[in-house]
Amino acid sequence: MDIINKGDYVLTDQEVIEYMQEVAAEQGEKLENITSNQFGYILTKVADKFFKHTNILQDADADGNNYNYDYIYNIAMFYRSICLKYNKVISVYGYSMLTGIDVDILERYKGLDITNKYYKIIKILTNERENYIKNKLVDSNNVVGAIAVGNNEFKWTTPDTGSSTTINIIGGAELPSMIEALNNKGLSVPTIPNNALIDNNAVNSYQ
Repeated sequence: MDIINKGDYVLTDQEVIEYMQEVAAEQGEKLENITSNQFGYILTKVADKFFKHTNILQDADADGNNYNYDYIYNIAMFYRSICLKYNKVISVYGYSMLTGIDVDILERYKGLDITNKYYKIIKILTNERENYIKNKLVDSNNVVGAIAVGNNEFKWTTPDTGSSTTINIIGGAELPSMIEALNNKGLSVPTIPNNALIDNNAVNSYQ
């Protein structure tokens, strides 16, 4: 797939993947075995090589946005695909690292009308992130961390009161009601010990 096709310059997804594999190999790892932090580092290296310092994405379109929609949409689809293939968490922050687009700009896209095409990019990434975290409830040993992040970001088990609460620790007394609520949503959640706690690493692994 062509990520960028600008007449005299074409960048394919395969070219980017091969570069990511090279960077992983420099760290003595295969791309499928790298940690989340290593993956973030590789994303920034891709941005530096292909996007951030070339200004190739900064091609104002008819809507007056500073970034060419087709290019950043293609990168979003590539980012989603590579995260799914290598089991890495999807996030707007990770997409920012990959493109070199300031995360504050991407956050502003969230406030656009839902029919706006730039909003749709962020919506795709957000939906994929929630789906990734749901899947973690089934096949991860970090179930409690997944619940905490899902509850904090997507209000899985907390009624919408117009305010946001960051969960740092979940005690055993709170877990049964949270798990019941998730099961009612069709999510199969493994049994969690009553003394299960969330530490910072459990939550940070989803950043």
